[in-house]
Amino acid sequence: MLGVIGCALIEFVVLCYPQHFPFCYACFALPLIALRLYIYKGLDWHLFLCDFCYFSNFCCLLQVAFPNSEALMIINFAHTMGPLTIAIITWRNSLVFHSLDKVTSVFIHGAPSLMLYCIRWYPAAGANPLPELIPFSTFFGYGFGMYLVWQLYYVVMTEIFYGRTLAHNLEMATSIRWLTAPPYGGITLVAYRAMRRCGVMRQGELFDSETWKTKFIFMGVQLVYTAATLLPVAALWRYWALHTSYLLAVYAICIWNGGSYYIEVFSKAYRKQFEGDAAARRAQAIASLGAPSGVKTPTPVADAAERDGAEEAAQYQGDERRSESDGCGAADGVGGVHGAERVGTASPVKSKKEQ
Repeated sequence: MLGVIGCALIEFVVLCYPQHFPFCYACFALPLIALRLYIYKGLDWHLFLCDFCYFSNFCCLLQVAFPNSEALMIINFAHTMGPLTIAIITWRNSLVFHSLDKVTSVFIHGAPSLMLYCIRWYPAAGANPLPELIPFSTFFGYGFGMYLVWQLYYVVMTEIFYGRTLAHNLEMATSIRWLTAPPYGGITLVAYRAMRRCGVMRQGELFDSETWKTKFIFMGVQLVYTAATLLPVAALWRYWALHTSYLLAVYAICIWNGGSYYIEVFSKAYRKQFEGDAAARRAQAIASLGAPSGVKTPTPVADAAERDGAEEAAQYQGDERRSESDGCGAADGVGGVHGAERVGTASPVKSKKEQ
C-alpha cells in the first residue's frame, strides 16, 4: 500500500508542481536510504551503500540544497540520465509494490532522473536560467571526471578503510563478491567470456574477488559501461520529446519487469497451492471408496508445460536475486564493485543472501 501511495504522490507532484519535485525527492530519498542502511547493516550488506548509485543520489541531495550550482546540475544530469537510468534495464529493476527492497531500488535508480528532468524542463521560479545547449564534451568531462572521483572513493573504502574487515569476514557482502559468485549471468558472464577470448582468464579459471586481477577487470567493465551510457546525455538535454520518450520507455520496462515477477513467481506458488488441494481431494475420494488406509494415492505426473513453467519461474527468481544484488549494488558499482568466489568453494555471500 505504501508503494502505491508513494507512486501516486510522486505522480501528483510531477504533473501538478514539477518545479517542487526536488523537495519531494529529498523527502522520499532520506528515509528510504536511511532505512536501507539500517537493514543492510544488520545483514552485513552495508558496503553496498558505497556503490555508485548512492553516491549519485548523495550528489542529487546536494543539488536540492544548492539548486543554483551549474556544475552539480551538469554532473547529476549526466549521471542520472546515463549510468543510473540504464541500470534499470541492465539489472532488471522491478516495480514490485509489496517489496520494500525492490521499491527502494527502483526509487534509487529512477527518481534522480525524474528530478533532473523536472529541473531541466520545469525550473523553479527565480532559479538561474539554464543554457539551451550544453556541449557533449562538457557533459562527458564532468560526468566521467566525477565517476573517477567515486571510483577512488570506493577503492579507499573497500581496500583501506574496510580492507582488513573484508579480508577476515567473507560473509560481508560487496557488489564484487555478489556479482561474480558462480554461476555467472548477465554482465558477469559477458565479461567472463570476453576475458577468456582475449586470454586474460585461463581455461578453468574463475573470478576471485580477493585478487586485484578480478577487481581491475570489473573496474574496466564499469568504466566502459559508464562511458557508453554518457553518450546520449547531451541530446537528452537538448530535445524535450527525446528526453520524455527515453524516460517513459525505461519506466515502462521497469513496470513490465514487476508484472513479470508477479506472473512468473506468484503464479507458481498459486499453482502449488491447488496441486496440494488436488492431492488432498484424491486421498479423500479414495478413502470414501473404502480403500485401506495404507494404500497410496496415485499422483499424476506434471506435463511438460507445467515442468517448463516451474523451471522458468525458478530461473526468473534466480535472475531477480542476481539482478538486484542489493537492489542496486551491481547496478552501477561494477567498478566499485563486484567480486568472485574462489575455485571449488561455495560463495558464503550468495548462500546467505538467498536464504
